[in-house]
Amino acid sequence: MNQTDYMTVGTVRNGGSIKGNGKGVYSLIIRHDGSIQETGLLEADSISFICHGNGNVMYGVSETKDFSGLNGSGGGVIAFIRNSDGTLSLLDRSISYGSRPCYLTMTQSGRYLLVANHGSHTTVTCSYQKKEDGSYELVRGFDESSVAVFALKKDGSFDRLCDLVKMEGKGYWCHGGGQSTSHIHCVIEKNGTVIVCNRGTDEIAVMKLDENTGKLTPVEIFHVHAGYAPRHAVFHPSLPVIYVIFENYPAVGIYEIRKDDTLQLKRIIGTMEDSFYLCHPLPLHEKRHADVDEVNTCAMMNHRLPMGSQLQVTHDGKILFVSSRLYSSVGCITSYGIDASGDLHLQHVNPMPGSDIRGFGLDEKNRILAAGIMDRNRIVLFSYDDSIRLQETHQHYDLAAPSCIIF
Repeated sequence: MNQTDYMTVGTVRNGGSIKGNGKGVYSLIIRHDGSIQETGLLEADSISFICHGNGNVMYGVSETKDFSGLNGSGGGVIAFIRNSDGTLSLLDRSISYGSRPCYLTMTQSGRYLLVANHGSHTTVTCSYQKKEDGSYELVRGFDESSVAVFALKKDGSFDRLCDLVKMEGKGYWCHGGGQSTSHIHCVIEKNGTVIVCNRGTDEIAVMKLDENTGKLTPVEIFHVHAGYAPRHAVFHPSLPVIYVIFENYPAVGIYEIRKDDTLQLKRIIGTMEDSFYLCHPLPLHEKRHADVDEVNTCAMMNHRLPMGSQLQVTHDGKILFVSSRLYSSVGCITSYGIDASGDLHLQHVNPMPGSDIRGFGLDEKNRILAAGIMDRNRIVLFSYDDSIRLQETHQHYDLAAPSCIIF
């Protein structure tokens, strides 16, 4: 095995939407013999997602609602540097202008950082309102989901907040069971087109980014299959296609980006073998919102169903990997081949040594996939070949609550 580039890992601790005892961001390297060595730690609170910036600058979200211990301050974002010796240094930090940020990405131009604030899982305000019959009804208020746009300075530090787009609405399971209100989980950008996955409302928002002002302009609110809860999206590197992993039901959506930047569904494909769907067929709800007494069939309520977590496309556009967690059994990473049209062909459902698989990283140079096993507090290395089947290398590194991994 050749020495890989550094592996950067975000970890979480209690207080965010996911639990753990992580201390912050770690820098690791895989040595020639396959062993993993820690080279640096930047202590920070609940860094659940990280991304590359320009050069050796990287960014992370602090998935809290009380950043820096300030009650009600919202979540936070950090900018940090990986030094030549593998150590990590803090460059800058800011509030995220929302609660529990969970995703961030630097734009292709390198001028802006987009941050998804998914809001709180819990009630933050409540009051009683008098009804017409004289009785009182408890009304709960929730943190709003939002997308924040930060302008970046030349050194990668934060310049200013350029825009803050708040989103409202309710999804299919609006009477309970998972996030029943707006809950943004992902924001990505390519050529000025911004895709936002709203897990809580069963919607994908499409916006355009103005490179001069950093402002976002709405293009379309696309309604996905009701109840499916879009979690993460990724662009195909060369085709006008995005892939979306759903959190409530084990499936991936393939969407074409039209010339006017609107979306068109090409098809939905499962993340499990065909035999799984004989017992657990994918639902097709005929209305946008469930009835009050309707039995919730989503993975939040039925732990026999896999919950999609992350997906990545290789740089050559030929392979898609999708991770799923399954609380009543082992999690998995599904591998697909991608054809010339962007369509997917399921190759293997690769079981993982643990159930809670959130993030994974790809080292395409050495064809290594590093999976974060949250419930085992461990990073496990896999190799993959042309058949796209993952083979465990038996190399691992114990690390508390690894939520996101990038090479």
